[in-house]
Amino acid sequence: MYLRQWKPRALVNSKPPAVKGFSGKMLTFDLEVGGQFIDAINPRGQSTNATIRKFVELNTSVTNREYMVIVDDRTNPEAAKQEVEIIGQVGVAWPMSKLIKASGAIPNRTLQ
Repeated sequence: MYLRQWKPRALVNSKPPAVKGFSGKMLTFDLEVGGQFIDAINPRGQSTNATIRKFVELNTSVTNREYMVIVDDRTNPEAAKQEVEIIGQVGVAWPMSKLIKASGAIPNRTLQ
């Protein structure tokens, strides 16, 4: 819902095609919005590790596709902030609150 509000004219594919990564492994994604792959994860180390691997797989393959990760920060903002910072070293990661803010779903002044 927030992705549609954030990019209202973008085509949203809820079942994007798998993409072959550098290692030959087929990579799957939660969504594709306007040609950009998007995954949503919980703020846990295991999820972050898998996400970083996916960024590396994509960055060293010939797919030439953008990839973004949304980290759910609604229940544990501190853990999410840390995971966003870690993922941000290799790719684009946003906390869910930033996506909500960007979508215009709530006034900007209510989020820090």
